[in-house]
Amino acid sequence: MIPVIALLADFTWHNWYIGVMKGVIASVNPSASIIDLCHNVSSQDVREGSFVLGSSFAFFPRGTIFVGILTSIFEKTKVERVCAVSPGKYTLTPKGATFFGRDIFAPVAPHLSLGVPPGEIVGEVKSVLTVPALRPSINEQGDNGKLMAIVNSRGLIEIAVNRGNAFRYLGLKEKKSLEIFMFRAVQ
Repeated sequence: MIPVIALLADFTWHNWYIGVMKGVIASVNPSASIIDLCHNVSSQDVREGSFVLGSSFAFFPRGTIFVGILTSIFEKTKVERVCAVSPGKYTLTPKGATFFGRDIFAPVAPHLSLGVPPGEIVGEVKSVLTVPALRPSINEQGDNGKLMAIVNSRGLIEIAVNRGNAFRYLGLKEKKSLEIFMFRAVQ
């Protein structure tokens, strides 16, 4: 079976970072199948990246190696072991403190896909800092105007504008949580 490596990042498509990471992966394992899950996660938005992965990982083949944010995995499934990756035999030498995607994560993924035992690459950790998903809450005062709340295909509340874009309609600059005001008609 061809190993699958899925990439998730906040790099966007407007630079060479994703291409460089794919080059590093292909240098180690040219037969790996690389899937671009998403590269437009809002900058440093752990919750958004976690949401993307949590909404997607179940649709990938068993054994897929995900290079990205893992927080939501703890909410969706039983995690048997967590490991930390440090520079070493299976990584590039970091050229700075900002591109660990290229220097650490990209080279580790294809080594794992080639069957290198995780214990040779990573060290097990005892605890993990996770960022819990935000859950919708109801505020019964206010008016939604032209906005609407719908239940999406994952059973979550989604804010929408009929034949429009709620993100632009609200003038949002970052993808953050919203407070939804609900009201009930008095009978």
